[in-house]
Amino acid sequence: MGTGKKSVVIGFDTEFTYLDKGTDRQLRVIDSYQFSVFAPRDKRYRYDIVLLPLVDGAVRHRDGGGSFGGLLAVGDCVALVLRESGLWRALGLPDPRGVARRDFWVPGGYTPSMEVLYRHHGVSVVLAGHYLTADLTTFARPLRRRGDGKYDDILRRVTSASGGLVSLKPIRMSVGSGAHGSSRRFLPLSITVRDTVGQAAAGSNTLKVLGEVCGVPKLDVGDAIEDMSSLRRVNLPTFLEYGVNDAAIVLEYLTALWGVGVVPPVTLSGGGAHALRAGVKTYLGISSNAEFSARFQGLVSVDDGQEMADDGLSYYRVRSQTPVDGDANQVHSAFQKSFHGGWNSCLEVGFFATETYDHDIQSAYPSAMAAVIDVDYENGCIEEVIKNRGLSIDDFPLGFVTPLVAYVNWEFPRGVEPCLPVRVGQSIIYPRSSEGIGAAMGENMADVEFDSFEVEFDSFEGAWCCGPELLLALKLGAHVTVQIGYRLRTLDRGGEPSRSMRSAVKQMVADRCEAKQVWGKGSLVELMIKVATNSCYGKLAQDVAERRGWNSWVEEMESIGGSAVTSPYHAAMITSLVRAFLLGMANQVELISVTTDGFITSELDVECYDAFGLADVFRSSRDALVGDPTVWEIKHRQDDLVNLTTRGNVSLSPDGVLAKAGLKTPEGIERGGSVEERMWFMHTAVSRDGKVPNSYTTFPTFQELSRSENRLDFGPVTRSPEVSLDFDMKRRPLPDTLRADVVCGALRWISAIIVELFRAIPVLLLMIFAYQLFSLYQVFPSTYLALAAVVFGLTFYNGSVIAEIIRSGVHSLPKGQNEAAVALGLRPGQTMRMILLPQAITAMLPAIVAQMVIALKDSALGYIIGYVEVVRSGIQSASYYRNYLAALFVVAVIMIILNYSLTKFAGWLERRVREGRKGKTPLAKAKDTEPVGAEP
Repeated sequence: MGTGKKSVVIGFDTEFTYLDKGTDRQLRVIDSYQFSVFAPRDKRYRYDIVLLPLVDGAVRHRDGGGSFGGLLAVGDCVALVLRESGLWRALGLPDPRGVARRDFWVPGGYTPSMEVLYRHHGVSVVLAGHYLTADLTTFARPLRRRGDGKYDDILRRVTSASGGLVSLKPIRMSVGSGAHGSSRRFLPLSITVRDTVGQAAAGSNTLKVLGEVCGVPKLDVGDAIEDMSSLRRVNLPTFLEYGVNDAAIVLEYLTALWGVGVVPPVTLSGGGAHALRAGVKTYLGISSNAEFSARFQGLVSVDDGQEMADDGLSYYRVRSQTPVDGDANQVHSAFQKSFHGGWNSCLEVGFFATETYDHDIQSAYPSAMAAVIDVDYENGCIEEVIKNRGLSIDDFPLGFVTPLVAYVNWEFPRGVEPCLPVRVGQSIIYPRSSEGIGAAMGENMADVEFDSFEVEFDSFEGAWCCGPELLLALKLGAHVTVQIGYRLRTLDRGGEPSRSMRSAVKQMVADRCEAKQVWGKGSLVELMIKVATNSCYGKLAQDVAERRGWNSWVEEMESIGGSAVTSPYHAAMITSLVRAFLLGMANQVELISVTTDGFITSELDVECYDAFGLADVFRSSRDALVGDPTVWEIKHRQDDLVNLTTRGNVSLSPDGVLAKAGLKTPEGIERGGSVEERMWFMHTAVSRDGKVPNSYTTFPTFQELSRSENRLDFGPVTRSPEVSLDFDMKRRPLPDTLRADVVCGALRWISAIIVELFRAIPVLLLMIFAYQLFSLYQVFPSTYLALAAVVFGLTFYNGSVIAEIIRSGVHSLPKGQNEAAVALGLRPGQTMRMILLPQAITAMLPAIVAQMVIALKDSALGYIIGYVEVVRSGIQSASYYRNYLAALFVVAVIMIILNYSLTKFAGWLERRVREGRKGKTPLAKAKDTEPVGAEP
């Protein structure tokens, strides 16, 4: 994973003390600069060099603002280390001060002369430290320009990466010494800056941990660390030993990691990219990086002066590359538009007192990488253009890994979780329909004027989507129509689809297994390989969705550019596979929360679900990589989950989840998921009455530390943001962009119409209307027309009345019932079903029974439309026997008995319900028990 390039590596650190602590402007005093380097003739020995400023070492400012750093310049310090360690001889220099001007100066001035000097005598040096944001800022900021008019300001030659400062290219600094003239000497330094913060796994990148790995224990001076100036005055030997300790750890750690005198990669993730590229090159049988770019990425480098395609894709434009041909250009653009991040969503908010489990896909992104098929860029990567037709499963001959991208519209059936992503602002949504997406999302696109005529702009409403999610949509029953799409030509290898990333990742997995055997599971080396492997996806996706960073040289924000392996095709397919897998599971398992590569659910065993076939894709990759097809693992389990928002949930169980939604844990509270931290977050979340103030101490940004005007020194800064833990307040609305839309609750509106309409119409009129309607359209056979009309009238009229009775009962309950349910974390549906409805129905039972009695009596109205019921039968009997008074008396007795029986049953049922509710209280249970130990 290393670069393989050789160079002198120098460990570096500083010691400093803050004056005026507790004030808005703390002055920093530089106490020492310390360096550590291996002896040139015997690498078993080190030179530890400490430079002590003998005058006031306070960081200087001009006119009250704009830091000018400490007293010593970086070039002078490195030159001194090379001289005192004797490395200048090993590097072949004629003099420790460098080369005399007369020996390299050529006509043309400074610039061509420097080219000659560096070509023949350039000295390559790696200056490495730990958290260089604190240490590089201690060097003096040059006040004098070089011969080419530029400053040797190291802070304008580095960039921020993985929490530290690094240089992407070697920094040229020629250190001059002696009197001006032909005998003046120049030491041509080419300095590569590296930071060990980015050379270890997150959470294991402290100097103490790094020292344990390389066998150099981290020293401790206790409270003296707060005033190193005093320690220097009082106990200089201890100060010197402690000061150089950190520089020694940096040197020894990088040597243990990459080898003696080897230039480390920019970051550990950069090492992963190098390893991925090497593995792909081996698999494809190619040797050059240029051929790798062409075959794997579909890109070629552009010569100086050659015109580049201006298509807005910064990831290759910044690296002076361009697609290999027109097919590749179309594919890069399409997959870039279909690229989105992981699926993160809070699906259910509240308190879950039942057992819940946090399931993660094991090595989700490496597994997805191993499934992606290589594309044939050499023979034109587009195999089929799909245009203006419906998409079908037949368009995916390789299943979910078919390389396909398309601009589509869609409509999902109800009852499924939609799976096609759409970017709206900074958010990703998954709408049921594509209606209103595309041109319709543009500002003021309701009506567009053409040639002074106002017309409706009825464009194709849709979005770019990737193959895995498109196939899942079809399997979920969605209707998908393609406006334009591309199915790519795959690269074959021995009659099978080529998967170069599977081979590369498999090698890294094998290296990790070997590291486990040699250094042990959980060792820093094993974690380092794990981080490098997992970071490969990040390098594949770097700047596909454009990211901007601070360019300290030109002092402006600009695109960071792609990595050596950036590929929108691979990035989009990988993320689409992982998202589709989770979305497929969401259609088979009830999920509570989703976070990138896993979810929380009440289901214990999720390995049995196939996710519509996506589980087999990941099982195949897992089997190929590690020989185990098991996909899921349980990361956390709890029975007290509080789910608040996306990436915001907590359990008080030590093994439970804790995601703080961006909140910083205050000082004094043990971090890392301690019970104290969990209780703090739980209390903060449940007791909030708005956004949560979250003050914390940090340090200036890289932009603030490196800008020319009003540059800040490295010192603590207090920031006080307000963090929202509310589900519906993820972003602050911009008032100027707000608009008023009418949102109607369709279900409530329809229900209100039905209740009010049918409650107002006489039930007899409803029966007659239904009889005529059913007869006209022959809905029922003639023998059942009267029965159907009676049922229709009684159902709609009495149903509307009973609905109003229950609504009144719910509204009559004390507000405390609903508030208590909310406090318990119950959802609205659960509150209605478990708390409100049982009480409302019990309270309104007499009114409900009275309405049922009325419905029974109203059934007699059916005789008007020919329905034979009790009254109709009584009249027919009276007509036959000519005894109307007796017949009607019998009918009345029957109706009285039925209604009285119904009333008595309702009273009995109401008593049972009330007694049952009482019997469930702890007090009632206590009456049926006897004290423990009582005599019978």
